[in-house]
Amino acid sequence: IDSDLRDGVPGEDKGLAFDAPWGGSDVGVIRDLEGKFHMISENWQPINASKRSWDSPLASRMVSDDGIENFKILEDKVKQLVSELKNIREISQSTEVGTLNLTNKLAKIELKVKNLLAILEEE
Repeated sequence: IDSDLRDGVPGEDKGLAFDAPWGGSDVGVIRDLEGKFHMISENWQPINASKRSWDSPLASRMVSDDGIENFKILEDKVKQLVSELKNIREISQSTEVGTLNLTNKLAKIELKVKNLLAILEEE
């Protein structure tokens, strides 16, 4: 844990925060407005990652009060989040043109973002 990422001095080593049972190399951590830490990690469990350039389209999500220990797995939410994100991408990449269609596209994306936030707030 590092209190100043700019000073070039390593922070305190707290060890492994979460030992994912499914393997995977990519991980991201965000902190929500209530102060909980959400970790989203690549999930290699159901696939052979070595046959896919060590990449997986699957993810798992965990939450912790302090971001250091006691992460609780919330895998069911990830599928909902990925589905909503896929819908946003499909909407944003659609070929609709014109002001009315652009307004419609933005309204659809706004609704999907609200759905994402609602999923995150369900805990």
